[in-house]
Amino acid sequence: MVIMAANAARSCLKIGFASTRLPFSRAVCTAVHGTSFLFPSRSRVLRFSSTEDSNQGRPPYAAGDTGDESTGSESKISIISKASSKKNKKGGKEKAEMFRLDRLLANRGVGTRTEVTALVRRGKVALDNKKVVKDPSFHVRSDAVLLVDHVPVHPLPLLVVYHKPFGVHSTMGDPMGRPNLEDVLPPRLAKTFHPVGRLDADTTGLLLFSRDGQLTQRLLHPSSNVQREYLATVDIDVGVNENEEEKKRKEADFEAALRAKLAAGVKTADGIYEARLLEVMHRKKIEDDEVNSIEEEKGAEGRRSNAREELVLRVGVSEGKHRMVRRLLANAGYPVVALHRVRYGHISLGTLSEGEVTEIKAQSEGGQWARRLLGS
Repeated sequence: MVIMAANAARSCLKIGFASTRLPFSRAVCTAVHGTSFLFPSRSRVLRFSSTEDSNQGRPPYAAGDTGDESTGSESKISIISKASSKKNKKGGKEKAEMFRLDRLLANRGVGTRTEVTALVRRGKVALDNKKVVKDPSFHVRSDAVLLVDHVPVHPLPLLVVYHKPFGVHSTMGDPMGRPNLEDVLPPRLAKTFHPVGRLDADTTGLLLFSRDGQLTQRLLHPSSNVQREYLATVDIDVGVNENEEEKKRKEADFEAALRAKLAAGVKTADGIYEARLLEVMHRKKIEDDEVNSIEEEKGAEGRRSNAREELVLRVGVSEGKHRMVRRLLANAGYPVVALHRVRYGHISLGTLSEGEVTEIKAQSEGGQWARRLLGS
């Protein structure tokens, strides 16, 4: 038997493994001798027909998936892979990735691996065809529809948008008991998502939550050049006795000067940073009582010579340094009264109500942009 195995091995080697240049690891070579020889491979099996090629004196190969042919004969090699193909042979489309059932449930925010394992073993989890699965290691497609206690559990989004109100701190808890982000997300999302950067407590508007650390890094890093857009309300001085024509001229000069100043870069304690003035939106005149109150707070005496107006500026920046927009505008000569973020990259706040959250769907513009940012 030892001699027969050795002869079978030599026959297999003579067939031309070296010429095929294929990466074999545990393959079984069945030659005309009727004996199998094991090669160190886990994924591929070589099969040969039992008739010899009369011209070459070698056993011809069976027709294979690879289409590789040996030179000088009609024999062909057949490679049978245990690993599933990534491509669908008919349509050429990529198949969904396979995951363990307990891992997929945990990824969808059902609970920890320990918690979802207990649910599966108790028969609480079923597939979309109503088949109950009690094996946590059972493999399912990544896009499979899963039911937990008859309730569908859908895949989690990459991003969630939150409309942050004034006074809420961008932390997942606060030792002083101040309003924070701890309870703003639904329980299904709270265990998996984290805030992308932060907004100051006195800044309102769009705050993103992510469940992917790499995506969060791409969103925050300056090299990604992700634009953030804010509505900044600033205080300006205006002449008391100016006519409309004079006001319009001053407004045009102000807009051009501020746009140029922000584009050239404004010096701050952290360095020189640029911003874009996208639009001067509208003015709001501060009434006399409000102006007098402001002057009194500043300790001004005597009759005031200037009136004041609030101006709303639409400003864009590509970095998220601490209080960046406030410092830029203050150092440019226009202190910020109120700040509201309305856009982050391709994701806009839209009509989302204050304190509400919404998921970014994969097929939406924001979802596709996030995928491109990840390079997937």
